[in-house]
Amino acid sequence: MPKIIRYYVNSIDYISIKTGRATMYLVFVMMFILILSFVTRNIINIPLIWIIEMAQFVMTGYYLLGGGYSMLTDDHVRMDLIYSKFNDKTKALLDSFTSVF
Repeated sequence: MPKIIRYYVNSIDYISIKTGRATMYLVFVMMFILILSFVTRNIINIPLIWIIEMAQFVMTGYYLLGGGYSMLTDDHVRMDLIYSKFNDKTKALLDSFTSVF
């Protein structure tokens, strides 16, 4: 592989790792937003209209920014009932097909 392509791939991997590690903490932000929604709606009885949409936006960011990191580290969830029985070539084909979705 040419040196420039290797540098590009390593740079993208570095960005994915740093972004993925920073994105991990968005789960706690989303939990805080949902707890705040529960408290304001059920305990204080002052519902906030924007809070559920904010949780959806945080979850979308978590999904989009963390997706590259999970694919890089091969930590994404897959159904392993049939997958483990395939050979490496079939696994690679399935991984390339399902990574689009």
